[in-house]
Amino acid sequence: MSPAEFDITAFVHQGENKLAVEVYHLCDGSYLEDQDMWRLSGIFRDVDLCIRPKSFIQDFTVRADPGNDEADALVRIEANIENRSQTRLTNMTLEARITGNTASGGIVSDDLSKRIDVMEASSINHMQLETHLGHPLLWSAETPNLYDLRLNLKNDKNEIIETIHWRFGVRAIEVHGDLFTINGQAVKLKGVNRHEQHPRTGKHVDRQTMVRDMELMKQANINMIRTCHYPDDPLFYELCDIYGFYVMDEANQESHGFGIGNKELGDDPVWKKAHVDRAVSLVQRDKNHACVIFWSLGNEGGKGRNLLAMADTVHKLDSTRLIYSDTQRDVSAIYDEGYLHPDQLRDLGRKVTDKPVFLREYAHVMGNSGGNLQEYWDVFYSDSSLVGGAIWEWVDQGLAKKRDGSPLRYDAEHPADLKLKDDEFWAYGGDFGDYPNDGVFCIKGVVASDRTPHPHYYEVQKVYQNIIFQLERSNPLTIRVTNHYDFLSLSQFDLVYEFTSNGKVLRSGKLADSSLRPGGTCDIHIPLPAAFDTTSTEVCLNLYARLKKATLWAEEGYCVAREQFVLRPRQWKKIESGGKDLSVRETPTEILVQTDSFHVAVNKATGALTSWVQDNSELLHGVLEPYFWKPANNNQKQSKYEETLGKWKNAASHRVVEGVDVKKQGGIVTMSFRMSLPDIGAGYTLKYSFNGHGQIQVEADYHPRSDTIPKIPKFGMRMRIQDRFHDIQWYGRGPFENYPDRKTAALIGCYESKLEDFVTNYAVPQDNANRCDVRWFSLIDHDGSFIRVTGLQPLCFRAWPYTEDDLEKANHPFDLPTRDFVSINIDLNIHGVGGDDSWGAPTMEKYTNPGNTPYHYGFILEYSRHHQ
Repeated sequence: MSPAEFDITAFVHQGENKLAVEVYHLCDGSYLEDQDMWRLSGIFRDVDLCIRPKSFIQDFTVRADPGNDEADALVRIEANIENRSQTRLTNMTLEARITGNTASGGIVSDDLSKRIDVMEASSINHMQLETHLGHPLLWSAETPNLYDLRLNLKNDKNEIIETIHWRFGVRAIEVHGDLFTINGQAVKLKGVNRHEQHPRTGKHVDRQTMVRDMELMKQANINMIRTCHYPDDPLFYELCDIYGFYVMDEANQESHGFGIGNKELGDDPVWKKAHVDRAVSLVQRDKNHACVIFWSLGNEGGKGRNLLAMADTVHKLDSTRLIYSDTQRDVSAIYDEGYLHPDQLRDLGRKVTDKPVFLREYAHVMGNSGGNLQEYWDVFYSDSSLVGGAIWEWVDQGLAKKRDGSPLRYDAEHPADLKLKDDEFWAYGGDFGDYPNDGVFCIKGVVASDRTPHPHYYEVQKVYQNIIFQLERSNPLTIRVTNHYDFLSLSQFDLVYEFTSNGKVLRSGKLADSSLRPGGTCDIHIPLPAAFDTTSTEVCLNLYARLKKATLWAEEGYCVAREQFVLRPRQWKKIESGGKDLSVRETPTEILVQTDSFHVAVNKATGALTSWVQDNSELLHGVLEPYFWKPANNNQKQSKYEETLGKWKNAASHRVVEGVDVKKQGGIVTMSFRMSLPDIGAGYTLKYSFNGHGQIQVEADYHPRSDTIPKIPKFGMRMRIQDRFHDIQWYGRGPFENYPDRKTAALIGCYESKLEDFVTNYAVPQDNANRCDVRWFSLIDHDGSFIRVTGLQPLCFRAWPYTEDDLEKANHPFDLPTRDFVSINIDLNIHGVGGDDSWGAPTMEKYTNPGNTPYHYGFILEYSRHHQ
């Protein structure tokens, strides 16, 4: 992944020439390239044939260091001028022009020059130019200010024989004890790991896709990228300079197969040159990019003399940036760990006092993942020595593949067309007959292979946001605003508020402009709407920070931060008597409740609601019954979820009804089924209440009879309804999928979706589509008739056009059948998605459902015709 140059002058002749490159699939260098990614061979970068004059600028370095008071900056330009001719040259001149702006709004136009009186034949001359920039605009990820540099090499006739154009930034990167700073300011690195990956061109990423990645990253408040685990395409760094990203630039060195910190390659002198060469090529190519703040010696490689030699070489080549190593910690300016639990991260910050701490990899977002990200950042902000971390990783590494196995054809005219065609799927390890492989372990991105944001993208966006809103007081309504930007005031954002009543906007407005400086806090007062004291509905306050002007990466009005507060909670109501008179009768197998337009049947042996007929229409396609199983997501498949929670998979189907009580009182019919769950060792009561309006109230109570019951995957029920109900509306968290440990980004509101858009089609089928804190949801048919489920407390719910069994059997989305029903799960709560890692870390304890705790929940079912 590092460039190679060859002087082919001696081999070129007049007429037609053939340029050929030999590509090796594996070589001895492969031992140092053991990265977790597709093992693709080929040429991924541009191959250029360059014609240079015989005297040319062979190399240059530009270094721009701000002074301690930032009143000026020293700019030093070093250049090597090479004369490859056999002639002695005289009176050559190197000119440099620097243009840009000052922090005070002035114009910079600085001309420098230096003459080379004599250049011997076949020689290299080292030159140095220096100047001071007064009141420079500093470069950072938030303020990516760049200066233009133009280098001209002139001959003795004052003719320009070569010109180089570059853009450089003024910035300083330092560590003071355990504090990491940029331009003297302590900075939090909100990072992501980025493999170069394109679903159609493999390790080659075109410019349009690269730009799309950066737009999405900036929109997600990501400010740092780690080039895992090799130097990226040169264009990438140019764009990072312009868009504003801090970059950990990583050498192409990983000997993972020998073990992390191995001596076989890390301490064997035979491998010294190979290690050092990779460090040299890294630094020499990228040394002039403002975005590069770390030189990483590689990832999960060796330890010993070869890593020490890499560090020594890097330091001699460039001392303006920090050296980083996860295996040779004594040379690293930053202390690293990976995939720590938030509690372990807190402990590490207290333990390591001589260096800042950074998580080079954390939050392994494989499949339906990204749980407890907020907990990580609560810890990061609690300790100034904790620099931040880089999520693993940016994009799913799926490759487009024809379902029939026929070869793909490269669309050279549309390289950025990433979307799957109807006859394609995202392939992962083993789908090409490749062996050995790591299976689904290449599908672990914040965004999908086609750059569609996964639901956890929005959680990253929310948790990484730099403007924080906190509710200080409800009366008078006072909001504390904190500016977590490191270099930006809030003057470029509009702060907007809206009050909602049961999810509908009640009043909205804009707050007064704020010039709150970086790191500052202030309190703002917002008048409550006039209807606040008279309405009995749930009232929420939503706050947004929006761009006043368009930027390179987002349009005007783009929301960079948001928050929500429930000012008046919802009043949960049970059904009341009324409507038509209900009749009750029993058969040997069922209890029947009905009016002239409403008919339900409940199985006496199981307590399941087996039929629900209203207006002569059967609404059920499968029974409403207790159900406690949740299919595993990718993380849980690796954390013994099925092994430790597996008792719950059939616990509901093995339930035993021990008694039934039926009553009719005050116009309401109730049925109470007393049950046991013998697989678990618990009691369970299921109660139905029916009124003459056709409403069905369902309540469930769980009573553990043991203190060794495993965690419950979900506490709730499931049913199947007719597939004509294909539209969904809900009042709860949304619009995107959310789970108990990944819901801070999903605000409570009224949303709607088609069923096919409601589900999340992960490249590897797994549990999906949950919405949390739902007050009610409706499933609607093409005529506008709907089934509504209203909680007696907040609900979680999922809706699919397939079953849990279908999900667990499928390897790809096209394996999932479209059934002639809609599966609905109606739950009190559901097991969180987890995401600390994908090889054993369990979901954080507070986002699980202990089996030794009693539970009670309920909901109301009702049906309405469109004409009503």
